[in-house]
Amino acid sequence: MKSTEISGFFLDFASLEKAATSMYVVNPEGKILFLNGVMRNLFGYCREEYLGKMIAMLGKDPEKAGKVIIEGLNTEGGSWQGEIMSRAKDGREFPCLVTATRFIDAMGNHTVTLGQVRDLADQRKTESDLKLKTDRLSSLVHLASRIAHAGDPLTLSEKALEEISGILNVAMGIIFIIQPATGNLLSYTSVGVPDDDLARLEDVDLGSRIAASVVKAKKTIFVPDMSKDNRVIIKSEETQSLAVVPLASQDRIVGIMGLASKTPYTFTDEDIHFMETVGTHLGAYLENARLFEELDQRNLSLKERNLDLEELLSIISHDLRSPLATIGGYASLLTRKGSDAPVEERINYAKIILRKTNETSRRFDDLLNFFRITMTEDHDGPEPIDVLEVIRDSIEEVIPHEVKENIKFTLPENIPSLIGNESHLAHIFINIISNSHKFMGIQEDPAIHIHYSSGNEGGNEAHSFTVTDNGMGIADGFHENLLRPFFRGPGSQDIEGVGMGLSIVDRIIKKNMGNLEIESKEGHGTTVSFTLPWPRYSE
Repeated sequence: MKSTEISGFFLDFASLEKAATSMYVVNPEGKILFLNGVMRNLFGYCREEYLGKMIAMLGKDPEKAGKVIIEGLNTEGGSWQGEIMSRAKDGREFPCLVTATRFIDAMGNHTVTLGQVRDLADQRKTESDLKLKTDRLSSLVHLASRIAHAGDPLTLSEKALEEISGILNVAMGIIFIIQPATGNLLSYTSVGVPDDDLARLEDVDLGSRIAASVVKAKKTIFVPDMSKDNRVIIKSEETQSLAVVPLASQDRIVGIMGLASKTPYTFTDEDIHFMETVGTHLGAYLENARLFEELDQRNLSLKERNLDLEELLSIISHDLRSPLATIGGYASLLTRKGSDAPVEERINYAKIILRKTNETSRRFDDLLNFFRITMTEDHDGPEPIDVLEVIRDSIEEVIPHEVKENIKFTLPENIPSLIGNESHLAHIFINIISNSHKFMGIQEDPAIHIHYSSGNEGGNEAHSFTVTDNGMGIADGFHENLLRPFFRGPGSQDIEGVGMGLSIVDRIIKKNMGNLEIESKEGHGTTVSFTLPWPRYSE
């Protein structure tokens, strides 16, 4: 049937047959004149089964369907669109979007109704799937937002676990963190896990547990029936199936997430994919949180070093100018006077230039040593230190043997071995003991007393040392400059040194998170006290 005339109205059935959508034609009474191929396939009827029958036969409730269409056409002025629940020949029911338009001839008579039918079943499923995906995407967006604003990893983990448990409607969820030192599982946060079970999960050896398989394979493992798998840690009448997801950051597994459902064989491939996506985001965040904590510490250290560097540059630019200006001044005099100056005067100028050159060289050497010790990273890790041996070696290094015999030394007893940086400790004692010796002055009974004690600071053991001498001491007005690089107090011009010793000590102690105090009174000696929070060494 290519085309036909109905009450003076021509329909091109050939074109309707080729249409990509379901098309139908009915007469004014609603009897079917034509169904195209798409619509015949949709409903499963052949021509003999539908021709001349009421179009309402295609509805789940024919009477209701016919009434809805007729009332719609009458109300909407001959054109209507609406949703009707349809039924195919095989009994399959599905929602359809029906469009109907009446055609009127020149005399105003209703000739035919042309309509279109669209199956909404696939659309509804697509909409349902889209909603599910939207909900899960929203969950991931919320998770990403929380990651961006998270105050701490634990809070984020709790919220993420609550959200994914709600979306997947699981009965139980738990997140474990893998402890780097032991490789054991540490229970981090949970939803729906009984308190008795949580107590058993505070520190779990991976062993042959299912978590070990997940960590080794670096992929999710699904247990369709928990009661039949001996690797499962928690078994409950409330849970049947289990999915264990790795929390990964690149190739490193930082933890695992377990989700248990009330029914067996629950989780779909899409569910697993959703879990793995959350696991990837959460794993990356947990690892990044650890790295950011390390970075914050490094940035803080760098900021402190930059401030130190700015201060040093200011001091260097000021204090190094003095000897260089002296050298330049006397060199200029020699150049200007030349051979006209007496030999004795030229020799005196040359001696001054040499002395100031040596002083400047020592300053540069001490400055380089200062930078090496206090402004660079330590490449050597902590090591056991025999503290008493370090003290004795420091005395031997800075005080000549013939002088040492005239000084009364008091050394501490029963000092424990510590774990720290032996080079740093040696520099501390060498500089402090060297100052006590150099600034001893003329004393009848020169003495240097070194004492040790231990205490508690912030819950950690701290080790305190004091070095006391009965030397020259320092006048009150100069105490605030003692730690300033290149500071030389009154009366020190003829004493060897350039004023960097206590600056080096101060920076080393700060670098090791310790404290430094100096007490001194002119004519009554000096006491330098410092504390280091190093652990004891036990064999």
